[in-house]
Amino acid sequence: MTTTRPQRSRTGILLVILLTIVGAFSAVYFLAASGKLPSRSTAPTFDNYLSRATDGDASAQIAVAEMYRTGNGATKDEAQALIWYLKAAESGLPEAQFKAAVMFHEGMGTARDNARSFIWLNKAAASGHAHAEAMLAVSYQFGEGTEKNIDKACRLYAQAAPKAVPRAAVGLGECYLNGSGGLPQNNAEALKWFKAAAERNDPQGMYGLAIMYARGSNTLATSLEAAHWATLSAGMGHKAAQALLSQAHEQCSNVPDERVRFRDYNVFNACVLDAVNGTADAQYVVGLGLYSGNPHSQVPKDQVGSLSWFRKAAEQGHAAAQAFLAKQNASGEPGLPVNINPPNAGAGGDSNSSPPQQGNLR
Repeated sequence: MTTTRPQRSRTGILLVILLTIVGAFSAVYFLAASGKLPSRSTAPTFDNYLSRATDGDASAQIAVAEMYRTGNGATKDEAQALIWYLKAAESGLPEAQFKAAVMFHEGMGTARDNARSFIWLNKAAASGHAHAEAMLAVSYQFGEGTEKNIDKACRLYAQAAPKAVPRAAVGLGECYLNGSGGLPQNNAEALKWFKAAAERNDPQGMYGLAIMYARGSNTLATSLEAAHWATLSAGMGHKAAQALLSQAHEQCSNVPDERVRFRDYNVFNACVLDAVNGTADAQYVVGLGLYSGNPHSQVPKDQVGSLSWFRKAAEQGHAAAQAFLAKQNASGEPGLPVNINPPNAGAGGDSNSSPPQQGNLR
């Protein structure tokens, strides 16, 4: 279901299959995503909760555990939090069972113990707890506290994904992407579930969309979609998305002749990712590509659209882009807007109206 080393698609960009990253995520994510305490304005005091918890009230026990875990209403004490989660869990409360599992998984208030985490995840998932189902799927996928079982992992992802759990949506997307866990290979379903996660602001879902669009990219629209989602994901700290953009930058900048970069759509696609990520040289190259077009490499000719990329580069001080815009402004070429007024217009320019042959490679 997962790969252990980077793969290259037809785009030539690093495409790491998704859930190699999921195993490294912190299960604390689930603590924040699951049930929460009442607001401070309406919540009883800690002493009130503690009195009820001591009398065996499971809902009060989990409230006391939350207060100890977060330090909200009580002095933070993860060991005490785990004690009270377990009391509520033993009363059969699925939320407490799930949170006790997370504490064991992360070594919060105790030594890390994936086997005990797995036991409590099973109990919570058996009650239909969506986050427990998703985390249990991860356990089966990576063999945490149990033997690896991809079929069970995919089934659990399929149970939890429709319950609006982003991690499950990403997992199910990968099952469809790779045709694993008894599911057919289905790119449309993979895209659907990655998008479901991305729309809930999940960086792994965003990365999944970036991978899907980059893998099949042979149009500017799909390249821009890949770049959009990769940049968002990388901005949220997703390591694989950052690596994707880093390799796109390397691939784009390692071709010294800018015109060669858009004769090969693989390279042009990398430059689009790098341009959306804010690299001035790449923005200039995308501008050149769209200005000239290349039917053999499927780079479309869009001279009006090219100007926005020249502007982006010029605004960052890119001399060749500034020169091109200055010449365009002076020539008033039919069909293209004039009065572009780039910063430092005319820097590095000459009298020709065609785009410069060589840029300011930094």
